[in-house]
Amino acid sequence: AIESFRKVIYIIAVIAVDNDEDEQKALEALSIAREYILGLSIELQRRSLGAEEVQRNLELAAYFTKTKLIPSHRVNALQVAMNQSYKHKNFASASYFASEFLKIVTSGPRAEQAQKIKAKADTIARDAIEINFDPYVDFDICAATYTPIYKGSPSVSEALTGAKYQASEKGKLDKITLITSIGAPASGLRIRV
Repeated sequence: AIESFRKVIYIIAVIAVDNDEDEQKALEALSIAREYILGLSIELQRRSLGAEEVQRNLELAAYFTKTKLIPSHRVNALQVAMNQSYKHKNFASASYFASEFLKIVTSGPRAEQAQKIKAKADTIARDAIEINFDPYVDFDICAATYTPIYKGSPSVSEALTGAKYQASEKGKLDKITLITSIGAPASGLRIRV
């Protein structure tokens, strides 16, 4: 899937359009491709962790829920975060993810499971493992380190897709496109003729 989304980025980088509507569609597709590559990369990183890396596992599961996926795909990220949080006794986090899940999936077996987890988690309402994740604060996710970039923190962007990075990543190869440099001065995508 990552390679398919990356191919979309490459195609958009070399096409030419002659009207606002097509340009907007291309920019939207570019944004979707960036978010899916970021989200899937975070999940692959989480799955590669050893069993002893519980804190990082919980953080990556939480960050995956913050990527801008379509709702039918976001529920999968929320379910993973909810289940991982509950499994590792992070009940406050499990309750939050269950609530977000139930905003999208309101009925059926998955909703019933989320309701049970939320009810149990709400009775305990604390986390056993502190993680670097605040669901109520808006932040970007660094596409290289998979860590939050809070508003006002130093960061750099990649010009083609707009992927955000920690300032320490400047000059390195972009992890989303694999062809551009992070923080390089550039005008960004120009496809309108």
